[in-house]
Amino acid sequence: MRTSLKPFSIGLAILVLLAAGAAAWCMTHEKVMVCITNSSQQPLESATIEISGGGEKQHVAILSFLPGQERCVELHAKGESDATLIFTDKAGAVHRQTVIGYFEAGYRVKSIVTVGPGLLVTTRESTSPTCSL
Repeated sequence: MRTSLKPFSIGLAILVLLAAGAAAWCMTHEKVMVCITNSSQQPLESATIEISGGGEKQHVAILSFLPGQERCVELHAKGESDATLIFTDKAGAVHRQTVIGYFEAGYRVKSIVTVGPGLLVTTRESTSPTCSL
């Protein structure tokens, strides 16, 4: 009877190791993407994504882009983080809009951002704290 449990125990141990390895890989291979489409009638100047997290701020420059153009950037968390789109319109006014409310290392997030007529910013976000997104 004892010998019949040995193959089962070995199989169970292998499954546990595979699950732990997959979880570790997922936690170190985050993918946080923000894709911004300029559907307004003017260029977006000095566009930046500001990432706040871990007590500091990082800035990812997107630069300027014309109406109809799209830009995608990958972000990396420093602890619990959020991301804000900042850009300047042709009148010189600065606009700020949160595009990801919360993410951290290991999360998989995709944020689809549209800057529309009147410079109204809309965001559609999908988040998963696992590998499946």
